[in-house]
Amino acid sequence: MLTEVRRRVAERTETSRTEVEQLDRQAQQLRREVDRFAELSLEAPPDVRPVLYGKLAERQRELSAVEDRLRALRTVPGAVDLEIRRLEREARARVEELVTATRRNPVEGRGFLRALFPEGLATAPVDTPEGIRMRIEGTAVPGLALGLELDGNSASPAGFEPA
Repeated sequence: MLTEVRRRVAERTETSRTEVEQLDRQAQQLRREVDRFAELSLEAPPDVRPVLYGKLAERQRELSAVEDRLRALRTVPGAVDLEIRRLEREARARVEELVTATRRNPVEGRGFLRALFPEGLATAPVDTPEGIRMRIEGTAVPGLALGLELDGNSASPAGFEPA
């Protein structure tokens, strides 16, 4: 699961890189225009200055928006990566807790896993750079494992709907 999240973040980071390059160019152009309007307003006749001030303010607003977007694009991937690493540590700790509990009481541990994965688990060997690993897949039904009855009418927070 977290591997898939990392893959998606990497894809979006690549897309973001293109957007960052484009926004950097746009910001440079806007900075040149701001400088040009500032210089022109100093040399312009008094009756023309309000128009130049308006153009200067407009370009400055555009530049601020572009710079805000650039800051967000440069900050978010690092924060997401940090959160993914935190989730990985937490998931590993939870799995270790489950392993420890299952070792203490194997019968209950197996029963819990059967309830958690009522359709069973599928395993397949996977060759990785670190050596052969096992891929384990299954659909978890935590409500059953925890003794909860769900009516099927549940909702996820906005932005977390399955694809």
